[in-house]
Amino acid sequence: MDRDEHCPISKAYLTKCFKEVLGITSKITNLTNFHGGAQKTVFKVQFEDGLQLVLYIWDLTSNYFEEEINTSTDEHESFGAELFENNNRFLIHQGIKTPALYYMNKERTQYPFDFAIVEYVSGDNLSEFINSESGVEAIVFDRFAQLLERMHSIRSMGWGQVGKVKHTEPCHRMVYDNTLEAIRYTCGYVEVFAMNESRLVEMLQRLNAAIRPRQDYGFIHDELGPDHVLVNDKLEPYLIDIEGARWFDIEHEHSFLQFRFENYNRYLSRTDLDEDRMRFYKLCHHLSCASGGLKLMQRGFPNQKLAKEIFESNVQSSLNFLR
Repeated sequence: MDRDEHCPISKAYLTKCFKEVLGITSKITNLTNFHGGAQKTVFKVQFEDGLQLVLYIWDLTSNYFEEEINTSTDEHESFGAELFENNNRFLIHQGIKTPALYYMNKERTQYPFDFAIVEYVSGDNLSEFINSESGVEAIVFDRFAQLLERMHSIRSMGWGQVGKVKHTEPCHRMVYDNTLEAIRYTCGYVEVFAMNESRLVEMLQRLNAAIRPRQDYGFIHDELGPDHVLVNDKLEPYLIDIEGARWFDIEHEHSFLQFRFENYNRYLSRTDLDEDRMRFYKLCHHLSCASGGLKLMQRGFPNQKLAKEIFESNVQSSLNFLR
């Protein structure tokens, strides 16, 4: 699968949208593709007068997980303009910083996909502040920790997306089922996984069985790596790629943060987390990321080096659970 280097929306059509909807008359001077995302296409839009905005395009045919999305259930959706729109509105209402949505087009009259114009947050992502000048790192990560605590404290007695909360089976069961599928997929291509398939499944079953019932969930981002947090010039963190946000076990988020942030223990750890859930979700993340990295390698993801690193590191981390 190859993505077009050029924007699939013409400058003329974008210019018309900007003028009619946002009152912007300045000429578009540049459209820059922010390569790296696996699910939606992102462009920075630059104007003659210095204004900068961001264009999101949700084109399923350009999504590297198109096959999985076509067969997924509502509970596991993390792609689409509607999810973005709902979560953007909800997070901003709750005081959680995320780039403002200026315009959403879901008509599909001119183009066969949805697209949106959002605020451009000038600055680096959170990875640039890990082990940076100590004072700056502390400021940024203290603020990020506060944002996380505020978001996770938005509670619900059920789990699921905004407007689709469920009160039936526990949320970890969905993760368990998806992880079994991830194991099966990886075993079909990776010999060392195939040799250990029964042991991996047994470990997953054992960790799943240890989880005690719960009916209290926090609101999570659901894929919160350093690249999904932008930091502006005032050192304020903003969440991006928010389509998958939902009420869920906050351990699902923290177990992901734990292996994505090398400074997790210093700034982001909590003492009130369920260790059984933390261990279960950590294994699930590694198995899922191993499968996901493999699929990106197989499906022509532009950054093959990154895809290989994701695959290899998570294969090893998964197997480490068997020691």
